[in-house]
Amino acid sequence: MDGRPTAVGVLLLGPGDRTPEVFLQRDFTIKELSQNYRARQAGEELPHQVRGSVTVEDDRDNGSTDRWDLVLTGCPVEPVPDRDALWRLAPWHVSEGSGVRTLEFERLPSRQRIHWVSRARDVRLPSPAGAPGDA
Repeated sequence: MDGRPTAVGVLLLGPGDRTPEVFLQRDFTIKELSQNYRARQAGEELPHQVRGSVTVEDDRDNGSTDRWDLVLTGCPVEPVPDRDALWRLAPWHVSEGSGVRTLEFERLPSRQRIHWVSRARDVRLPSPAGAPGDA
């Protein structure tokens, strides 16, 4: 109703299908964003996040599955100086403009890969020892 895209859930694409734009987003309250700000100031993990994943697999029984786990968080607000309990949007840096300073995410999250002996029987090929990003 407000013009923003709705959550997709699972989006299945076939061979040759055009990949649509998909956005990872969530509405946070000012209280949640202020808690993120306070956690960042304390050097703690930000408690309020949105998570999603992208999974790509082929249709072969002995194929592969790749998955990227996405996490988006941040604190795009800051307290108004000398005004208790008032918050404002954090200003952008001149060189930025995109909110990157106030958001936390990985531009290229690590991939987890599963090689299947048989998907139908739920039998995975063992991962090579020490292979980074492989499940």
